[in-house]
Amino acid sequence: MRELLTVPEGTISRAEFRRGAVFLILLCAGLVLLSWAAAQVNRSMAWMTVAVVPFMGLLVFSAACSIVYFWYCLFAKRLRAMSQQLHLLHAMLGALVLGGAALLADYQNRTLSLANDGLLAQAGNLAVLAIFAGGLFFLILLGMGWFGPDHRVPPGNCLAPGQKPAGTKTPDKQS
Repeated sequence: MRELLTVPEGTISRAEFRRGAVFLILLCAGLVLLSWAAAQVNRSMAWMTVAVVPFMGLLVFSAACSIVYFWYCLFAKRLRAMSQQLHLLHAMLGALVLGGAALLADYQNRTLSLANDGLLAQAGNLAVLAIFAGGLFFLILLGMGWFGPDHRVPPGNCLAPGQKPAGTKTPDKQS
């Protein structure tokens, strides 16, 4: 499992992808549970806000970055196994980075009252759009990996498992 999630080179089959994806989905659920528990501790004990929550936030951030890298490795191997380009995967990462930067800008704008109009005032909306696009790219990649064929296919045919690989000819029928 370690090589499956930490090395982006190589190829994997649909069964290996499914095994890795289920493991990562469970890991993501655990991270959400940890984040929820930290928020509950923060609400119940005011002194924990200064003492423990910044440390817990650092742990959650590190775990989230690791999970993003694990998904990258899994998607890259699966796309390479289907002979697909990694452009959609890179677009997903770009959307997530843009969404995170826009969320940070929105937080700073709201806490420091930096702008009332313009792009900085709309950073929250930009963040929502970018994260929505990243989530959409993620779902498309998950579908390609989960349902895609185990053999190489031409670009654009990754969800058509009944087609033959490019370059194969079918014999003509004799009448």
